[in-house]
Amino acid sequence: MRERFKEKLFTISNFFENTTVFMAVRQGLIMMIPLILSGSISLMLMSLPIAAYQNILPGILNGKLLEVLEFIYAGTFKVFSVPMTVATSVSYTMINHNNKLEREVISDCFIVSIINLITFMGYIGVQFDNFSVQQLGTANTFMAIFIALLGSFMYFKIKKLKIFQLKRPETDVDGIYYNAISSIVPAIIVVVTFAFADQLFKVIFNVNSIQQGLEIVIKKFLNILDSGIIEGIVILLLIHIMWFFGLHGSNILDSTMQQKYSAICSTEIYNKTFQDVFTILGGSWSCNSNNIVLKKKGN
Repeated sequence: MRERFKEKLFTISNFFENTTVFMAVRQGLIMMIPLILSGSISLMLMSLPIAAYQNILPGILNGKLLEVLEFIYAGTFKVFSVPMTVATSVSYTMINHNNKLEREVISDCFIVSIINLITFMGYIGVQFDNFSVQQLGTANTFMAIFIALLGSFMYFKIKKLKIFQLKRPETDVDGIYYNAISSIVPAIIVVVTFAFADQLFKVIFNVNSIQQGLEIVIKKFLNILDSGIIEGIVILLLIHIMWFFGLHGSNILDSTMQQKYSAICSTEIYNKTFQDVFTILGGSWSCNSNNIVLKKKGN
């Protein structure tokens, strides 16, 4: 029984390991590690909970040190969705070309990244006067990954169609130039398709984005449950399921969690912050502490 269970787990693991979508998300997140670490270190140095440190920080180098830390933080987490779109697009392109580093492959990386960035910017409403830079932050990570994956998939599928393939000239033509020209029609189709899909989504479902639609569906599902404890458990399960796919579940469900915990725990100390700090992080470290103690006792 145990061996069969292990085999099933290995089968599932191999499926995720060899699926382009999951590989692209994983490699994209790996590419983001330097950015994440830079932003995390700057945020940590700005937010150390030491009163004496917080009092002297604004005065160090006439406030220049704090400005540098804020610069790093703003350039990482406040625009996190933009590099996430690029990293996922590049990762998908490299996997699609079997990780080759030819000139045409590199040009495809740029072209696909630009297409997906254009689409992403349109989806978060950069064209409207009330656009906020906060839309570029971690809250839209899900949309960034979703658009990067779907846009890349559509681009390569369309580009492979014979009707859109250009005949390569017999004369010696620069590969990057030929690739750029042959990508014009697929790029236009991808961007226009997303634009029409965006408008249809807004008209049919009366929401501004797929993420907002997802939040509404989850809220309605939680309302059906009508049980505080079960709703809390379902929210935690959804968060970890999203993390399994490389998505920041807490950010995606932030508004849902805030609303639900306010209603469920209006008279209690348990809220989203309490959950993040004590249940998830605290619980993880409690588990690690127990493992250390057990290991020492075992020795």
